[in-house]
Amino acid sequence: MSKIERNRFGGKGGYSIIRAERFDSDGNLKSVAYEVVGPEGDFFDSFSDLDRAMRLLNSLVGEPEEDDASFY
Repeated sequence: MSKIERNRFGGKGGYSIIRAERFDSDGNLKSVAYEVVGPEGDFFDSFSDLDRAMRLLNSLVGEPEEDDASFY
């Protein structure tokens, strides 16, 4: 049975990026996904890389793609 751990990685404007780590039954990390979640907990999408998740988050809050500094 695999296990998934979710932790808030960052966010802005009420939106969050959640880092979801999937482990196998031996406890080995098998995959990582970045989930974009809205202010009310609505799930928007999941990505295998952080850059794509940040682009979606920036578009949701109306910021240009180049401005990622306020994310962290």
